[in-house]
Amino acid sequence: MIQARQSSVDIAMCIDATGDMKEIMERVKEHAIALPRLIKEAGETPEAFHRVVRVRVRVIVFRDFAADEEPLRASPFFDWEKERDAFEAYVRAIVAQGGGDPEENSLEALAVAMRSEWERVTPISRHIILLFTNASAHSLGDRFPTPNYPADLPKSMDELQSLWEFGMPNSRRLVLFAPPDALWKQLEWDWRDSRLIPSLASADLTEEELREAARVAYWMP
Repeated sequence: MIQARQSSVDIAMCIDATGDMKEIMERVKEHAIALPRLIKEAGETPEAFHRVVRVRVRVIVFRDFAADEEPLRASPFFDWEKERDAFEAYVRAIVAQGGGDPEENSLEALAVAMRSEWERVTPISRHIILLFTNASAHSLGDRFPTPNYPADLPKSMDELQSLWEFGMPNSRRLVLFAPPDALWKQLEWDWRDSRLIPSLASADLTEEELREAARVAYWMP
């Protein structure tokens, strides 16, 4: 009998919580809550001989630095098995409000996610970032000199891509639940280990499409 290989998964979720998301936020939150389970299941297919022994998940809520009092808020990692109720409560408490113009500070949220305290506790691991948004993003740094804009964030897409390519573990994956606009399509094209799932922050995906996105997040070719 073949021994199943143990794997672990760390997930950082970046969730757009601007007012534009109000109509779809409840659906997005349900998907965010479901995805750790779906990703775990995706990693445990019988033919793969994997057993996912630990899942951790954190949440980065983002809005707009120029318009909002709390433009970005990040949780610690929750142990999904032991702290599932706390994780779900954190997600359910997200309120869609604020935001200024159509673009949001999604790229800053990605930078914060990339700098997560990733762990590897098994021979096989996955370090996954999920982005949920229904909009495009401001260019990095174009909110200067907004007082609450963090000084240590990347100042350009090249710097952000460098953080992705060289600052993340090799087991990285990025799944963008976002509209198929020029920015997100270009990011998918330029960045290794990334995939765009064209959608309004996942809200318009069917259950089967969400399950397939979870499979992509774990097994991305």
